[in-house]
Amino acid sequence: MDLQAITLLSVAKWVHLVLFGTALGGGAACLIISGLEESDSAYKGLSAALWKSLVNWSLRLTFIVGMLLLILNMQMGQSPFLNKYFHYKLLFVFVLLGLSESASKSLATGKRTLALSCVIVIALIGFIIENQQIFGQTIPREVTAVQSEQ
Repeated sequence: MDLQAITLLSVAKWVHLVLFGTALGGGAACLIISGLEESDSAYKGLSAALWKSLVNWSLRLTFIVGMLLLILNMQMGQSPFLNKYFHYKLLFVFVLLGLSESASKSLATGKRTLALSCVIVIALIGFIIENQQIFGQTIPREVTAVQSEQ
């Protein structure tokens, strides 16, 4: 095994993916548990507590590691903002962070709409990441200016 191949960037990508998967799995588990809360009072409040401790923290840490990845990529000379998919991804990330912060309060009152919306947005972000070639790249302004002169 070549230890030089293991870089901060590859570890950060792996941690970002694991946290993202944890948030998705935790969100799905919370939705299942919230259904059990209606039939058995022993589960009362468990989905809200689990959301608050697992899903919210997974999403917060995913965001922090994602910002670290953005900084690392920019330091390496890459420009992630040239990719159109990245703009859509960031939009849905901010929507997701807002929804997830209020989902635990919603689950505590027995409403699942915000939690379900969060799980759907997480799946949508995963779709955008996996199918980024659909969105293409934006053309940098410098290249556009040079092409128009020719």
